[in-house]
Amino acid sequence: EKERISHFGDVIPSAFLERNEVIWRGRVKQVALQCSRDVPKAAQRLAEAVAQDFWGVEDIEYNENGELDLKDAKETKSPIVQDIFNNLIAIKSKPSWDSSIQRQTEDEAGGEKSRYFHPRDRNGKVLRTRYTTDRVQEALSDYVETCENAQKEVEKVLTRLSWELVDNGHLPSIMQASHLNLIL
Repeated sequence: EKERISHFGDVIPSAFLERNEVIWRGRVKQVALQCSRDVPKAAQRLAEAVAQDFWGVEDIEYNENGELDLKDAKETKSPIVQDIFNNLIAIKSKPSWDSSIQRQTEDEAGGEKSRYFHPRDRNGKVLRTRYTTDRVQEALSDYVETCENAQKEVEKVLTRLSWELVDNGHLPSIMQASHLNLIL
């Protein structure tokens, strides 16, 4: 069975998910890994948070392909901006349909604040041209961390395998078989 990169339709750009998962997916059989089992759950939590906070979906539903259904979304085109340098997704502006924004403009004297804020880049600098929410930022951090843990686990398994091949004296046989394959 071939491993697939997480996919939730148009909710999250597939390039973002690929960038985080292609490094380790398919390198080692899934049964040998523990951490990679957490990635689909973390990706699903991220997709649901993005659907609700960035797309304006109120009730999370999935279609027959396992993609999040955006038929009730308040946004008609993708509001998502991917930042590959900081490995994050955000939106360019606060959505006009969010009720917390209207409360903020009505009561400038310190009433409820908008749940949308500027995220920080990998160096801790505030990104003034992007917005996110606590829910999306937390789900994003969890997803990136689970992908990093899966990558470390794959590297560990492959490193252990490499040492076993060297320590058990299989390397000369592998070299001979490789050379014979080139000749034939």
